[in-house]
Amino acid sequence: MFVLFFALCSLMSFANDHGPRRITKEFNTTPFTTMIVSGDVTVMLIESTLPDQALKVEGEEAWMKYLDIKQSGDTLRIDTHRKNLKNRLVIYVPANYLSAIHVNSSAHISSLNVLRSPKIDVLINGACEFHIKSVGLVNIIEGDRFDVEIAEKKIRLPSGALVDYY
Repeated sequence: MFVLFFALCSLMSFANDHGPRRITKEFNTTPFTTMIVSGDVTVMLIESTLPDQALKVEGEEAWMKYLDIKQSGDTLRIDTHRKNLKNRLVIYVPANYLSAIHVNSSAHISSLNVLRSPKIDVLINGACEFHIKSVGLVNIIEGDRFDVEIAEKKIRLPSGALVDYY
């Protein structure tokens, strides 16, 4: 019995010591209106109550080096040096001022909460998944080589506001 207990403790210790190290990294940004995603990543849009909410990335430390996040003026660019970081990293992007999203990859983009932007133009140039909730208009634009399937659902909140879910 003691040997079995010792073996289980050793296995649990090995799993904890040798598992991937998960970290959270923050990127300070200024308000931006356009987001361009050119990498296979998971992007979670958040409507923040803080005026200067930082962009955060959570995931396995070893994969952070393949992620490239840059801001130029009012445009935020997210890219990867390696394909398919969707199951390894989650990028939490403040969406308070967002009015345009360009998806040039097979990214997964969703919203954590209801977005309050009056209008967001979404250009789809990749085989992506896009699931957001918004009280404003979401204008989906198909790229030249892509057909887009749109499934829209309207939800009424307890406050009476009508939310579009794409």
